[in-house]
Amino acid sequence: GRLQRVRRAAHCATDQMVRVKRMELDEATYAKFADYVEEPKSFKCADLYAYATSAVIALPWALFVWALVYVFTFLPTALISCYQSCMPAPPHDYPKRTCGYAMFCLVLFPLYLPAMFIIFMWVSWIYVARFVLCLPFALLNCSSVLKSRAALRKYNGRPGVVEPDGSARSPVDKMGQKYGGWFHFTDVVAALIGSIHRQGFCDLHIALVNSVVFVPVLKINIMANYFLFKLEDGYINQWSAPIDADADGVIDDDDQIFIRSLLRNQICRSKMVERNRGMSDAWPFVGHYPYTPPERESQTTSGMQFSDGTILSALWVHQIHPTKLDDPNASAIEGHTPRSEYAQSAIVCVYLQQWNPFHQVTGYVEVNARKDGGVEHPMWIVFDPTSKIHAKQYNGINKLFVRLGFRFTDYVRNQPEFKEGLKRNKRTAPATRV
Repeated sequence: GRLQRVRRAAHCATDQMVRVKRMELDEATYAKFADYVEEPKSFKCADLYAYATSAVIALPWALFVWALVYVFTFLPTALISCYQSCMPAPPHDYPKRTCGYAMFCLVLFPLYLPAMFIIFMWVSWIYVARFVLCLPFALLNCSSVLKSRAALRKYNGRPGVVEPDGSARSPVDKMGQKYGGWFHFTDVVAALIGSIHRQGFCDLHIALVNSVVFVPVLKINIMANYFLFKLEDGYINQWSAPIDADADGVIDDDDQIFIRSLLRNQICRSKMVERNRGMSDAWPFVGHYPYTPPERESQTTSGMQFSDGTILSALWVHQIHPTKLDDPNASAIEGHTPRSEYAQSAIVCVYLQQWNPFHQVTGYVEVNARKDGGVEHPMWIVFDPTSKIHAKQYNGINKLFVRLGFRFTDYVRNQPEFKEGLKRNKRTAPATRV
């Protein structure tokens, strides 16, 4: 559980104070490092109706479905855990897509089939129930429904933010279109390998089951429900303070190079060194975005985001790595520039499609190194700014990633390179907030 993960982190980084409770910051600090959504004072009719219909959809069946999925995913997920234990010692970039790996996936696929069928029926039930329960509401707001569907349209197809006329802001978006319309099973296995290495089998398995049972209700009936909500394009961002990664007292290009490499290794490698794995495991949120197989034309793959918020969850995403595997400072896709105006370089581009029921957010996200020496997490989202539910959801994301910005700063300061820099430059470590 969470306490066990914190103990492992404290063992791996004895000079870092890691608490069981979440890091809590004052509201002024949150406001300094995030773009906040103005939260309505009260719930509107659509909010209350969404809560009520979600209860009607989920309560009769959710626990039964959860138990079935848990049972049918236990064995194949345990086999993946054994497989990752047998992989070469960390650091390890990604599972090689060899014939042996393909055969392993071939064995796993029929073992997961019963769970896949149950999940398919469950998600189908949510869509049908939403249509029946929310259609009368939609008939009273036809113009709002059309505008909401238009806002979602760019996220309805394959990964990649492509406008209805076929135009795209970046070559990265065109690359994502070549991936396909769902999740490749071999990519799902690769994401599970890295996530199990970080969180352990027990936590990851429970999070996986939660994400395929409860998250679809949140996504389909609340966050992307164009029958009830007036959806439109929005933007939020969360960022860290500038980071002196080499402890020389100056924030320069050398710090940026180290930060890009360190952050990419943390979120992309299948297996991390134990010190870094233990610290990451204690975080309330860890994204794992596996490296793309070098031979894949689309340079797109599937990733997983582990969160231990209200419930453990493992959210599914698509992502592209816009930099080269062997050089995080060199672009792998010609002509790509980060969408954020504050970014110096992109580390990963994440696509959250409207049809993906296993992530509550619809939109496009970047993880970037900033021009001022920090890191950032800009999000272009589709939401209803008049909904208290939506505002609370995204302000919660803001607070989460502001805390992660402070945790990443501590993560940098626990690296051997930073400690060697302190000795070399005869400096003391700056105060950190945990």
